[in-house]
Amino acid sequence: MLLEEECDVSAEVIKVLLVEDDASDAAGIRRMLEDSQNPVFCIEIVDQVQPGFGRLTSGGIDIVLLNLSLPDSQGLDTFTHFNTHFPYVPFVVLADTNDEDLAIRVVKDGAQDYFVKKDLNRAQLVRAIVYALQRNVASIRKQQTIARLEDLSETKSQFVAEASHELRTPLAIVREFVSLVHDEVVGPVVDKQKECLASAIRNCDRLTELINKMLDLAKIEAGRMELNRDKTDVSRLLKLCYEDFLPKTRARGQNLFYDIPDSLPAAYCDSNSVSNVLINLVGNACKFTPDGGTIRLGCQQEGQFLAVWVQDNGRGIPPEAKEKIFQAFYQFDRENGPGAKGTGLGLAIAKHLVELNGGYMSVDSEPGKGSKFSFMLPLYQKEAVYRILIVDDEEMIVRTVMRYLNGSKLNLDIKSTFSGLEGLIIAGQFNPDLVILDVNMVEVGGMKVLSLFREKMYQGCGKVLLMSGDENALKEYKEKGADDFLAKPFTSADLIKKLVSLLKIERRRR
Repeated sequence: MLLEEECDVSAEVIKVLLVEDDASDAAGIRRMLEDSQNPVFCIEIVDQVQPGFGRLTSGGIDIVLLNLSLPDSQGLDTFTHFNTHFPYVPFVVLADTNDEDLAIRVVKDGAQDYFVKKDLNRAQLVRAIVYALQRNVASIRKQQTIARLEDLSETKSQFVAEASHELRTPLAIVREFVSLVHDEVVGPVVDKQKECLASAIRNCDRLTELINKMLDLAKIEAGRMELNRDKTDVSRLLKLCYEDFLPKTRARGQNLFYDIPDSLPAAYCDSNSVSNVLINLVGNACKFTPDGGTIRLGCQQEGQFLAVWVQDNGRGIPPEAKEKIFQAFYQFDRENGPGAKGTGLGLAIAKHLVELNGGYMSVDSEPGKGSKFSFMLPLYQKEAVYRILIVDDEEMIVRTVMRYLNGSKLNLDIKSTFSGLEGLIIAGQFNPDLVILDVNMVEVGGMKVLSLFREKMYQGCGKVLLMSGDENALKEYKEKGADDFLAKPFTSADLIKKLVSLLKIERRRR
């Protein structure tokens, strides 16, 4: 119900929506703001959540002063409902009592400030509103800047990908015709001409390699690099890499060895991308190791990972370059003229590929003594599939929970609904191992849904994890049939910890 709606004001006036059901508190706050001359405020007052939603939806409000205890909503859920639907509107919470835990949580969840109404004075309130508006403007500008930078990055990646793609065909044609002349298919050439043509072919190949790597990097940065991760025999990939490079190292008098245990567990990775990583690392070792030098390939199990390494006794990497060695296009100690050269993309791509396979890469090097590049790959473990059902009428909460679950790397089959009634229907068909259930739903309350879950036909639905912003109420609800509870707001780690505990999942080390 809209209690007061005042004045037609100029753009300089700050429009405040006060959500407060106590008439005397509302009048006191209204007087504080009306007494202010700089800035000038125009105050509108509502006494419940729903009319507050309606007023904010129509627009024109600069800031909301919000009481968390309302007839149609209580506690942290009040702020969560508003903030979820109106994330770009700044909120200052006005509480009846000094609850330090609640204050920390609402500010952490996005509120600009928290005050106890009985301790509030005009100067504090005005200052809080002004600072909240300034912080909100700064936050919006920051988000807009990040969005523009992301758009620019996407445009850059798209340009690199399209330009590289367009260059491949004419470059392939140039190389083919140069090769025809070099091989004397179209007529004889003298030795000097052959040398020039051979140089042109080599540089065409180098340019083709650069284009292919730029395309790979653009795919990775754009999130379009597709991997087929499965049970993989890494020792076989190492032996194939060893056999491929053996002729090249022998030609330079280099010593190539591999150290692989007789029995290694399988890794969970994409075999093609791991082969590309090995080719890059061994190729670099050959390139930067002098004639007569030594290169070693190795692999061993370390906990729930396979550790793979390529070690050489070449020139090594200076300390100042180790932090930059995995950056795209970075090349330390580059020399013009003859000598070892590269594109500066190989290590950047290799590191990305290892990370896409769930591992990480590192380097240990000392100038004059060589380098050791290592990367870890997770072991293959056949995991059970766990069925998860999310029931919450807040779309943003459902999307957040799904994002957290999908990012957990657990083997989950996830379904969701915004309706408690539909949740009951899905549960009867889906037979979930865990139901993540919101307590405060408009259509059918979470406690009613919980009681039905625990009745006859839903007895096999597994565990129930309750969610709410009121932690004290959650503790009471747990006694009525829930297996555990999770207070809002929560982090990804909070949710996954509860899930792992309830389902007794033995998680892989990552």
